Amino acid sequence: MSAISLFLHSTGTGPFIWGSVAPEVFAGTEKVAPTHLGYPPNASLSRGAVCHASDDAREVMRGLPSDGDVHLFAHSYGGIVAFELLRELRGRVRSLFLYE
Repeated sequence: MSAISLFLHSTGTGPFIWGSVAPEVFAGTEKVAPTHLGYPPNASLSRGAVCHASDDAREVMRGLPSDGDVHLFAHSYGGIVAFELLRELRGRVRSLFLYE
């Protein structure tokens, strides 16, 4: 069981916004920075398609191991996704950092 530092990006950006985070921030954990639905390299959403934060959270959960501690870092819309993940991850979340 290993710990994960999960970084969730905002609307109009991508996981690249986390590229300059100092390694000390996630030391001792695996850094995971998924891309939200509709953002490259994922397929584009079709015009008029509706994507909710719960959809992004469900997709993030598919890529996470089923156990281990999680530290959540999120910016803007990523914070809404993080709140959705809190329901799924329950007691696994060890810290939560949200900013706008």
